[in-house]
Amino acid sequence: MALLATIESSQSIEQRYYIECLSKDEMAFAMRQFEAMRANNSLIGNFDEDVWSINNESISTNVHFKFNQLAIAHQENTTYDEFVKLVKCYICLCFGKYTAVMYQRITNAISNAVNETNCFTVLPKNVSCLQKIGVADFIGLLPWADDQFIYPLEIKGYDAVRRRSLSEYQSYFLFNDIMNHFWASATDQEKDCFYPLYLWWSISMIIPIRVTEFTVIPKSCLTNKDGKWYITIRRTAMKGNKGISHRYKLDSDYKKYTYEITYKAALDIQDFQERAKKYEPAKIDSLFSDDMFCKTASSVMKAKVQYFYPHMRVSHFYVLLDCFFKYVVRGKFGFNILPLDEVNALDKDGEQHELPQKSIINLNLGDTRHIALQNLLLNGCNLLMAREISGHDTIDMIFHYSGNMENLIKCRAYNLFKLSQDKKHAANTVASLQNGTEEKNLSALIVSRTNTSGIAVDNGTCYSPKFTSNYDATDCYAVGGNCSICCYHKGISDMELLKKQRERDFKNKIARVKIWMNSAKKLKSSEQIMIISENMSTAAENLEAIYLKILEGGGTI
Repeated sequence: MALLATIESSQSIEQRYYIECLSKDEMAFAMRQFEAMRANNSLIGNFDEDVWSINNESISTNVHFKFNQLAIAHQENTTYDEFVKLVKCYICLCFGKYTAVMYQRITNAISNAVNETNCFTVLPKNVSCLQKIGVADFIGLLPWADDQFIYPLEIKGYDAVRRRSLSEYQSYFLFNDIMNHFWASATDQEKDCFYPLYLWWSISMIIPIRVTEFTVIPKSCLTNKDGKWYITIRRTAMKGNKGISHRYKLDSDYKKYTYEITYKAALDIQDFQERAKKYEPAKIDSLFSDDMFCKTASSVMKAKVQYFYPHMRVSHFYVLLDCFFKYVVRGKFGFNILPLDEVNALDKDGEQHELPQKSIINLNLGDTRHIALQNLLLNGCNLLMAREISGHDTIDMIFHYSGNMENLIKCRAYNLFKLSQDKKHAANTVASLQNGTEEKNLSALIVSRTNTSGIAVDNGTCYSPKFTSNYDATDCYAVGGNCSICCYHKGISDMELLKKQRERDFKNKIARVKIWMNSAKKLKSSEQIMIISENMSTAAENLEAIYLKILEGGGTI
């Protein structure tokens, strides 16, 4: 194996050094890379120290070089000090290839592999430790590299991307209801505390922005032109752009983009900016102050925050999301918070299709980007536009966001049906739960569907108590397996047949997009992209319409 180390990178030229082994010359070049990082103020520390601090102005991470000396003693080709120097040189050769936070993960992965293999002398029972990022490359560069320890990193295709279950999509709708209801009655102190999370939810559900990009939204991000409001955000220049090296500077590693937003979103941002004046501003050009987060988290939720950063970084957003679930979702509204793994384990098929009553899945900050892109595609945004908005290098990267959109369509239909019921009965989903009323809401509706005793069979549903309870086929034997003459069988209605037809049509449209994208054809015109996107959007609208009709008729989807 070999490593391409970046020597110099610019818009017009990319110089790289092809490295096959960590020999004397390569280690000397690694030292020059180390000194260049120090001169750029992107690295603090001496080469011989056990800890280096690497930063990119927005994030700083400590990289530790401590390894198991007993495990390394099994390796006859090196001493402990020599091995540590090899790891340090490898990290230096990777500069520009990864983000700042990745280097500690790489050294952790190497450390774990050393422990599991006695420093690459014994093959481990579980080879996953050799498949972690950076490990295979490092082993391949060792002067005494052994091919039996080199395993290629797993390459995940579109089909390997985790498909979100229906219960997850239902949780997004419930979270939106909870957030809006809480915000309507939140105190000033609570708003100061949770405002970054509120803006994350309202903005990233519309604009598909990564969490790291959201944390570095500029302080002066709002502009008004011809009566319309616009937000300026930073997008990483690294993702989806192979061959571009990290410079570990905001202005180099990010590009600024401007998008139109609603008047309400602009008012929310202005309100947040006004509230933030009571606290120390971020030390970098970021809208979100870490001082504001630390002080409000301590006063509102009694959360102990030990570390202050130049701005409110991703780790503190996760703390805030976790506190919101505990303080608001469970504490104020009494929802049961379910881990995703536990929910998936509840269903015999390995997938939880519908959400248990008064429950919600613990969401991830990165989920909103996925949902925002799916909504763009479902609402007629063509693939070229989706690529531009998401910041991907190719439209092929957009496609995997279309996976499992059928579940999102079901949830949109559920939500539309819920809204129509709310208007009829003047009831609010979360308010009715909080007040203990019997009013039907989204989760109650879902539970009523889940608790039905029927089991789907060919061309209908079986309601045999024996079969549905214990899979006892006695009633099946009585009719010779002919469901159509069985008194416990309910056939598929015309509406159900139409639903299945539209589901097939939607899946076919998705499949055609995938086949077209994976074709060998090099030139794919924008006109073709628009046509195929519009066909997929139309099929989605037709499917949502039939789901809504079934729900309004008292049926299940």
